[in-house]
This record gives sequence, structure tokens and C-alpha cells, in this order.
Amino acid sequence: MRQYDMNIHNAMDELYIENLDYGYCIIHLQLLEDAYSIGEDRVLKYMGILGIQTMYLTKRKQI
Repeated sequence: MRQYDMNIHNAMDELYIENLDYGYCIIHLQLLEDAYSIGEDRVLKYMGILGIQTMYLTKRKQI
């Protein structure tokens, strides 16, 4: 794997650890702000490789 791809993986991993509720759209925008040239499809692919899933908060049902 190329060094550039490893840098993207590391950046995505750090973003995920800091913000578990970030989806691929926000991660993509943040990577673009950090000067990485990457598309949304590639972000989704890398999220699958890294095992990153968004943690959605849901309300509990009242019994």
C-alpha cells in the first residue's frame, strides 16, 4: 500500500476515534479540509477496510 493511502487511513482513524458519530460525508469533507485529495466512494471503501461504522444515537422505547 502506498504511503499516501496509509496517511489517509491514519487520518480517518483519528477522526473516527475523536468523533464516533461522523459518517462518510463529514469524514470526506474533513479530509478535503486537511488537504487530502479523495472522493466519497474511496472514503466509503476505506471505511469498510478499517471497519469504521457510524454510531447513531437512538431513543429507548418507554415501557
